[in-house]
Amino acid sequence: MRLVVLAMIGLVAVAAVIVAALHVDGIGRLLAERASLTQTYDVGPDGRFGGQEKAFAILLENPFGIGALQFAARFHHEDVHNVYLNMFLAAGWLGGLAFIAMIGGTIVLAVGRVLARQCTSPLFLIALAALVGNAVEGLVIDIDHWRHLYLLLAVVWGYLAAGRRAPAGPG
Repeated sequence: MRLVVLAMIGLVAVAAVIVAALHVDGIGRLLAERASLTQTYDVGPDGRFGGQEKAFAILLENPFGIGALQFAARFHHEDVHNVYLNMFLAAGWLGGLAFIAMIGGTIVLAVGRVLARQCTSPLFLIALAALVGNAVEGLVIDIDHWRHLYLLLAVVWGYLAAGRRAPAGPG
């Protein structure tokens, strides 16, 4: 009961701090700006989504890709902010499809293995959840240079390999 009361007091205190912060003009404007669905750097031909439209058009003209780091250097003032689109731009259709197959195939195989309920399933589920989170994050940022992405892939592949050799449990 004490924990519930302390949690309630904490929530009330946090709510009071947020309400007080909203009454400060600078903080209120900043929070309102951050809460809006569109930002100035996202919309328009020079925004993030305008850059992604340019990238799609470039992909149709260059099925073999344009090379690594070429989009921001030659076509738009910033990267495309989508690892899957970036892979298609850098490595062409074959490289983009291979990256999607690697990430998607790993997730599909891992979900099937997690549902099989083995002794390693709880740890495997943690690694899979982290991998899925990174895969979704790839829609808004480039994750292809994140070392922990490849570490997570290796951990999931290790669990997949270990599950094949694990003896069947009693049952």
